[in-house]
Amino acid sequence: MSEKSSPVRAPLLPYTTVADLIVQLMGKGCEVVLHDLYTPQHSVVYVAGESVTGRKPGQGFRHLVSELIRTPRETPNITPNWFFEHEGKPVRSTTLFIRNSRGELTGALCVNQIGRASCRERVLESG
Repeated sequence: MSEKSSPVRAPLLPYTTVADLIVQLMGKGCEVVLHDLYTPQHSVVYVAGESVTGRKPGQGFRHLVSELIRTPRETPNITPNWFFEHEGKPVRSTTLFIRNSRGELTGALCVNQIGRASCRERVLESG
C-alpha cells in the first residue's frame, strides 16, 4: 500500500484510475481525493496528484461532504465549482457523489485545483 492510498473497497476501486486520469489531464496544482463514506471517520482512501489541501488516507471528510451527504437523493451528483482559500492559496473544487445501485451515497470524488486558471491558460503554461 502506498502513502497515497488506504485499502479501497471493490465498488470504489475504478475511481482510483479516474483520479489518476484527472490529475494527468489537469497537471500541476491538482489533487483528487476519493472518499469511502461507509467509513466516515476515515473516509479518505485515495489521494492522487500534488497536495493542495493536505488530505491524506485515513482522514475523515470535512464539513462540505458532511453537509452535502445530508441532502436529498434528488440532488445532482456533481456539485457546482466552489472556491475557498487553503493556506493562503485560492482553490477551486468540485465533487462527484458516488451512489450504489440502490441510489445510496457510498463515496465522493473531490477534485481540488490551485487557482482559477482556464483551460486555455493551462495549455499556454504547458508550452
